[in-house]
Amino acid sequence: MNPSPSSPPLVSVLMAVYNGERYLREAVDGVLAQTFTDFEFVIVDDGSTDRTAAILDSYSDPRIRRITNPANVGLTKSLNIGLARCTGRYIARQDDDDVSRPERLARQVEFLEAHPDVVLLGCGWQWIDEAGRVDPQPVIPLLGDRALRWNLLLQNGFRHSSVMWRQGIDGGRHAVAADGSKSGADSPTTLLRADAAPSRDRLEYDESLRYAQDYGLWSALMRRGRAANLAEPLVLIRNHANAITFARYQEQQACADQIALENLRAAGFSGLSLEDVSLMRRPAANVHGRDRWRRIELLGRVYRTTDYGLRTTDGKGEEAEWRRVRRAFKRDLIKAALWPPKYREAIGAWWEVVRMVSGDVGL
Repeated sequence: MNPSPSSPPLVSVLMAVYNGERYLREAVDGVLAQTFTDFEFVIVDDGSTDRTAAILDSYSDPRIRRITNPANVGLTKSLNIGLARCTGRYIARQDDDDVSRPERLARQVEFLEAHPDVVLLGCGWQWIDEAGRVDPQPVIPLLGDRALRWNLLLQNGFRHSSVMWRQGIDGGRHAVAADGSKSGADSPTTLLRADAAPSRDRLEYDESLRYAQDYGLWSALMRRGRAANLAEPLVLIRNHANAITFARYQEQQACADQIALENLRAAGFSGLSLEDVSLMRRPAANVHGRDRWRRIELLGRVYRTTDYGLRTTDGKGEEAEWRRVRRAFKRDLIKAALWPPKYREAIGAWWEVVRMVSGDVGL
């Protein structure tokens, strides 16, 4: 069923687009073809100068709510403009070059309705190239809250177009069928954890971040409740040369460094500089000389001392996943520390590795 004109939809799908003519139609069609239909589709055209406007003009679906910026203001601000217009309980992000599988919204709503303590939900994905060829091998991300929190300290564990999150505190909860129809009486429930802000103080993207704004928002959301990923590959993520990850890689990483520094500080890790965080986040193959030993020492300290709400899990599967992630992290550091030392900085790195191993006998 389609959402009633008199009541807000359960889901708001949010897209911001700037000169996205090449892949836009495929992205929009993927959203409109969802098996779950109780949604609105908020699209912000950020002052496009190509055929984006003409493509959007060709749609007459009443679920589309279109906003046009008179001038280009950037992705982060455009997302907040659209977010302010979203009325759904859940927000589903959709980039203009990615494609959602028909069952994406249904699967994510079903999970969130069944897990009211989860505020942030992603899913697996498959790569799709510029020519529309889909890699048959799905990418299965970390699934449980504990492993995701550990990963979040330094890295973004979600693909932007895979995420659905809770908008804020809601007065009631519906039973929702796979087609989006609602049944049953409402009952009061808090959709964010008890320490979350009320809906009048809903989170939005940090406009000081030109890039990696999704990583910043996920970090803020996970301070308010649990997170999860579905293993199912419910989205196709476009891999192309103009993607921000390639076109603005250095700027994106600089923004991510700032977010990771805040995450580590929130986890109780003091005494870090932005340069330290940048060093920890760089791939090991790109770190040489004295920096290599400094990186090992820092990561060893993070391994031993951080506590970012990591003590609680939701079942044996989540606990096992978290242990696997920690073991892999420790194994990589030990392998790096076994290289022949050339600098006195190696002594500090080795000491941190020894302390890390001796403190984790039970893992």
